[in-house]
Amino acid sequence: MEALYKQEKISRTEVMEKIPELVEGVNIITDGGGKPVLQSILADELSKTGKKAVWIDVGNESSTYALASSDKALMEKVRVGRAFTAFQHLRMFEKIEEYIDEETEVVVAPNFTSIYLGSSIGRWEARELFEHAWEKLIDLVESYELKLLVSLEEKSSEMSHVVINDAKRSVEVEKTSEGLSYSSEDFRTEFYSGKTFFQTTMAYWEKVVG
Repeated sequence: MEALYKQEKISRTEVMEKIPELVEGVNIITDGGGKPVLQSILADELSKTGKKAVWIDVGNESSTYALASSDKALMEKVRVGRAFTAFQHLRMFEKIEEYIDEETEVVVAPNFTSIYLGSSIGRWEARELFEHAWEKLIDLVESYELKLLVSLEEKSSEMSHVVINDAKRSVEVEKTSEGLSYSSEDFRTEFYSGKTFFQTTMAYWEKVVG
């Protein structure tokens, strides 16, 4: 009975996970939930490991309000750099290794392709800058065995296809009446909770009860 009870507790803990764990390499987030999706995923990851992150921002995704809304302690664990042009974005990734140390576990790169797709420079030059920045980032992630959390605003451009092809995990995020729902090949949110409620799905009980 004791062994069966312990196994039941493990199963419930596993299915009560609301946010998927990041894997080493490229983790793509397709965001349909708005802020603070990336912040929530990052806060969940760092709370488990106690490590730190470097965030190269585009579009003010790393606003103080958004970071604090997920976890006030998150701001102390994240180094933030902001880029406003394609050239600045590339320069950030050329220098990012200076900010990586043994405590760094995650690199966050929101809206990675948007700054190149929306640039006023020529199409081919934008493509070259993007490829250089992405290659720098992938080399860094592989060299330091990091987890890369990257988001895409769209998935149809040639640049986006490059990112998607390098992905180890792809997570779709959807805003529901119960909260944010995350889904990937091996994960789906089946448990929602707030200050005064919790909500489960039928799939949750099928896994718990068997």
